[in-house]
Amino acid sequence: MSTEPARRTPPAPARAARSALPACLAALACAAALAPAGALARSTVTCRQGTTVFQHGAVRAFYVKHHLRSQPWLKWRDYYACRPGSRMPRLIYDGEPATFVQVYGFRVFGSRLGFVAATEGYAGGGEAFVAWLDLENGELRVGAININEEQYTPVSAPRMPIGHVSFAIAPDGAVAVLGESGPEQEIALLTLGAHKLRPPVRLFYTQGGSVAPGSLAISETAVTWKTKAGKEESAPA
Repeated sequence: MSTEPARRTPPAPARAARSALPACLAALACAAALAPAGALARSTVTCRQGTTVFQHGAVRAFYVKHHLRSQPWLKWRDYYACRPGSRMPRLIYDGEPATFVQVYGFRVFGSRLGFVAATEGYAGGGEAFVAWLDLENGELRVGAININEEQYTPVSAPRMPIGHVSFAIAPDGAVAVLGESGPEQEIALLTLGAHKLRPPVRLFYTQGGSVAPGSLAISETAVTWKTKAGKEESAPA
């Protein structure tokens, strides 16, 4: 079971501030090394605090702001989710100083809360993830869909278009993703790995913007979508 929140590899200013911080993989986080200033410590955050970004019944997602004591202009947000029956929130996105972050697209599929996180460092580089939280047991699964490192990006790194990302979650936890950037669109499938979502496998690609927004769906056997002309398309899940 994965117990780590999503976090991007920190840019250079953050590395300097966190002197002992090891490199992080795109889909896994490192343990936090700084005590936040002017914000609630993680151990004291409750489901009644923070700024709400999503609410669905007893499910609530929110963020808490932090800044460095020594450099108060370096700010970031940690994102949490509250599950039904749980008194304490679950850290789902572990932010970093000197990083632009978008965490969006919160949506419940059965017993899972899905979301998208996209980051960009002040010094360049960025990453995007799709993730879900099991609302019953607190398990968090994260998968990278785009990695663009500051100095070197491996050829094998996922590079889905991420101007806007939508997704659907299957009953078994696999995730279908539609990445868009203008007319460029890509549909990919991320299946379950041991502790994270496996790298995306492309199912469909177009530079014609033919996929209808909001039409993506997934079952245990197939990923389906519609074209803007109303035609139904599918690929094995």
